[in-house]
Amino acid sequence: PVFQVISGIMMAFSPILLLVAKAFTILMSPLQYVADLLSWLGSWVQYLGSVIATAAYNLVHPFRKKSYASSPGSFSSDAFSGLGDRLANIDAIADQGSVATDAVSTTTAVGNAGYQGATQVTINIYQQAPVVGSDGMRAFARMIRGEFERLDYYGVTT
Repeated sequence: PVFQVISGIMMAFSPILLLVAKAFTILMSPLQYVADLLSWLGSWVQYLGSVIATAAYNLVHPFRKKSYASSPGSFSSDAFSGLGDRLANIDAIADQGSVATDAVSTTTAVGNAGYQGATQVTINIYQQAPVVGSDGMRAFARMIRGEFERLDYYGVTT
């Protein structure tokens, strides 16, 4: 009964939460753009200070000159790129009405499990660092083989 009450409350609030999610998504893009702009302006102020400091150093030390810092470059922001995709993702999540229902299942997942046939699985292992231990890579391979043997016990692998 508690889950049915909570389910009813969530079903009532879900349209409101959907609107709030869209509003935050839309409002965050201009804020991110302003933050990117202020960050870029800050890098230009830092560059200007570096140029002045280097020029002053070069005036005082004529035989040990420093080179000037490189320019921060032009402004670019990706705050609005992908906004349509983010809003579409929110709509896609909202359209999945079958994700949560107001009924609670009393059966176990194992009792309802059914396999629809074999699935081909390819596992690629790339060794980026040494595998440490008493046997190293051999122990790692034995561990993977043991996992497949346990899966065979359940009839998952062929």
